[in-house]
Amino acid sequence: DIMNAQRAVKLTPADAPGGFAEVTLANGAVLKGRSVILSTGARWRNVGVPGEQEYKNKGGAYCPHCDGPLFKGKRVAVIGSGPAGLTAAYYLARLGHGLVVYERDAQPGGTLRAGIPAFRLPRDVIEADLERIRSAGVEIRTSVAVNSVDGLLSGGCDAVVLACGAPRGLKMGIEGEDSPGVFDCLSFLRR
Repeated sequence: DIMNAQRAVKLTPADAPGGFAEVTLANGAVLKGRSVILSTGARWRNVGVPGEQEYKNKGGAYCPHCDGPLFKGKRVAVIGSGPAGLTAAYYLARLGHGLVVYERDAQPGGTLRAGIPAFRLPRDVIEADLERIRSAGVEIRTSVAVNSVDGLLSGGCDAVVLACGAPRGLKMGIEGEDSPGVFDCLSFLRR
């Protein structure tokens, strides 16, 4: 069930293996289940790479749709090859930008590959999408950790899109969320 506008305030782990964990809501309701998955969603966040603050809105972009047309025909670097980075790269390439995607992992795809099991998202589907993106003129460099936005910009890039994804689940800040058997959504998917 989806419950809109409900806030969890406490998570009580099960007393014994196979027992019921309890999630207490702000309105006093208590939900019980043998499994609890914390799915808090994503939010914009600073990634802490040198030059990030100095170049935000001056060539360092979060949104390819908002900032993309400003850099038509320019060299653009995309940091991260998850859904956001690949989408940004594809559409920016279609606008006529020269694109390089930098991915720290050995294979591109981010959460598509690392967080969604192959029986839910077959790997050949990911590979077909990657081929379409590459055929649009996007170069994808894997096993490359970008440590400085400034280094990319001073190295010839006109713009940088930060699409580093969500490598860790978010905490809800409630009692019991660090208990054994309680997983954030991304940790659960990677199990």
